[in-house]
Amino acid sequence: MHEEARHSVGDRRLGDEWLDWEGEVQEQDFDEQRRLFVLLAAGGMTLSIVGIAALWYLILPRLTQLDPRLPTVVGGLLVGGLGLIVIYFGLIVCSAATGRNLLPPPLRAWALMGILVPVTLSIGQRLGLSRDRVSNSIIKFNNALMQSPKGTKEVRVLILLPRCLRKPIREQILQLAEQTHCETSTVGGGTAARKVIERAKPTGIVAIACERDLVSGIREVAPRIAVIGIPNKRPEGPCKNTEVEIGDVEEAIRSLQGTS
Repeated sequence: MHEEARHSVGDRRLGDEWLDWEGEVQEQDFDEQRRLFVLLAAGGMTLSIVGIAALWYLILPRLTQLDPRLPTVVGGLLVGGLGLIVIYFGLIVCSAATGRNLLPPPLRAWALMGILVPVTLSIGQRLGLSRDRVSNSIIKFNNALMQSPKGTKEVRVLILLPRCLRKPIREQILQLAEQTHCETSTVGGGTAARKVIERAKPTGIVAIACERDLVSGIREVAPRIAVIGIPNKRPEGPCKNTEVEIGDVEEAIRSLQGTS
C-alpha cells in the first residue's frame, strides 16, 4: 500500500499545500454553500466574546482595586470594540447574502479574512469537517463579496491557471481569455503567483486551483485586489489532470469586467 502511494505521489509535481498527501485519490468534489463559513465564523466570534467576558469577570476585582473608575473605562472600550466588530461582520454577511458590497469604501477590503479563516478551519476540524469542505465555503463567501472594480479607467483581469490543468480545458480557457482580453499565466505556487501579480498589476484576478491554494492566495491578495476563486475538480487526486467548468471561468471574468 505504501509503495503504491509513493509511486502515485511520484508521478506528479505536488503543490506546497499537498505535500502531506500520500497517494489517495480525492474522494469527492465539494460544492459547499457560503453559510457554512458564516456559521463557523459566527461560532468562533461567539466563543471569543464568551472568552473576553470570562476574562473581564476575572480582572474586574483587580481593576476596581487599582481605581474605581477603571471598570467603567475599560468596560466601555471593550463593549465599543466588540460592537464595531459585530456590526462589521454583520455588514459582510449581508453583503454576501445580497451580492452587493454594503461596506463603506474604507472598509471594503476583506480585512477579517486573516482572522476568521484560520478560526473557521480550526473549528471545522474539531467538528470533523474536512479542510477542503470548509475552504470551499470560504471561497464561495469571498466570491460573493467580489464586484467589478469601480472608479478604474481600465479593467485588467488576470487569469491564474494551475500547471496540473488538463490540456483541452487549458486551451479553451486561453481562447476565452483572448476573446475577453484577459491576461493568463500558469503558476506552480504562491511565490510564482505573487511575481506574476506584481508584474501584471491587474485590477481583478480569476484564480483556478485547489481549495487549499485558493484560500491561501485570497487571504494574501483579496484585501488589495478583487479575487474570484474557482476550485478545480480532481478526479485523479491533486496536482494531476485537474478540471474546471468553462462556464464558471466565463462568469467570473464577466463579473470582474462588469459585463455580467
